[in-house]
Amino acid sequence: PTDYRVAFSESQDGNIVRVDRVTFETISVRPQPAPGEAPLRWHWDTPLTLSPHDPKVIYAPANKVFRSADRGLSWVAISPDLTSNTNRNDVVTMGVKNSDTRIARNDGISAWPTIVSFAESPKRVGLLYVGTDDGRLVVSRDAGKTWTQVIDNVPGVPKGVFVSEVVPSRFDEATVYATFDGHRQNNFDTHVSVSNDYGQT
Repeated sequence: PTDYRVAFSESQDGNIVRVDRVTFETISVRPQPAPGEAPLRWHWDTPLTLSPHDPKVIYAPANKVFRSADRGLSWVAISPDLTSNTNRNDVVTMGVKNSDTRIARNDGISAWPTIVSFAESPKRVGLLYVGTDDGRLVVSRDAGKTWTQVIDNVPGVPKGVFVSEVVPSRFDEATVYATFDGHRQNNFDTHVSVSNDYGQT
């Protein structure tokens, strides 16, 4: 918003590029795991997010949340793995164990479970919300120092539901909206929820 030369592009599995819109130079700014750590798990569409409070700050969630204070030139992990870290070969879908699938196994999705939705509150710096593709809805009220799982406070959603969107209110700090996609659990109901107390109810 304050530097017209800088743009970001993201393609499948966390391949994040910073673009200079004058010279057309590009550099990869994808966060990397620390030495000795397991590879990061990226969703097909990484929820790359600019902070609404500081235009130099961007977030890049994989299975953990990364924060950059210099437009992607360096990164710090501000969360542990926020997914269940389940081995998807053990997951049973429509009566079939994933390891026994023979056709279209994993449906082209190279990594699971991952963070699929992310937002920072426009009303408060460091109020962060995360949704995952394995049914986690997590909030941090202290810029990532601590994280609280709140999916159990949402009534009527299937276990393991895909948390498709989290949207903090632009008007009330404690209000957040969330949508859930249950079709993988053969649940085609519409799931839209709101909390007025940071996800506690």
